[in-house]
Amino acid sequence: MAQHEAELISTRTRAALAAKKLRGDKLGTPENLTAEARAKGRQAHSRNAANNPNTITAKGYAQLLRNGGATLRAMAQTLNAEGFKTPRGGQFTAVQVMRLLA
Repeated sequence: MAQHEAELISTRTRAALAAKKLRGDKLGTPENLTAEARAKGRQAHSRNAANNPNTITAKGYAQLLRNGGATLRAMAQTLNAEGFKTPRGGQFTAVQVMRLLA
């Protein structure tokens, strides 16, 4: 019974939002889309990534590889082969290694 009611609520909510969108109303919170808010979000993301223990370890390893003369691409391949992940759980690329070392 509760599941059925949840499905009804979900259906009504989707229909109401679609109708509101058709009337031309903007959905969401427009003030969250300001340049200041976007910059604040980027700063928070960078701060979180820099404090990620996996990122700290990967950065140290990448610096050792750099001191050994490895290219950015080779460093990314090595990090991926060793099982390191980006803060979002993906694989490293040369550009990400460059940013990691910056």
